[in-house]
Amino acid sequence: MSGGKWMAEIHYRTPIDPDVTVTFDEFAELGRIIERCGIERHADWHEIENITITLNRSTRLPQREK
Repeated sequence: MSGGKWMAEIHYRTPIDPDVTVTFDEFAELGRIIERCGIERHADWHEIENITITLNRSTRLPQREK
């Protein structure tokens, strides 16, 4: 899980594999990501409990000089 500027944690109501964490750069990508995750899990978008979006700080931390 690295790369994108943003991180989305998608929480499903389904008991099998209920949570997904993805990274992305543009909010315009999020709809396709949610759709792809639902297809992979055979889950309908109605089964999403919530989505939490945060800045992906792991890719934005300044590198320390040695």
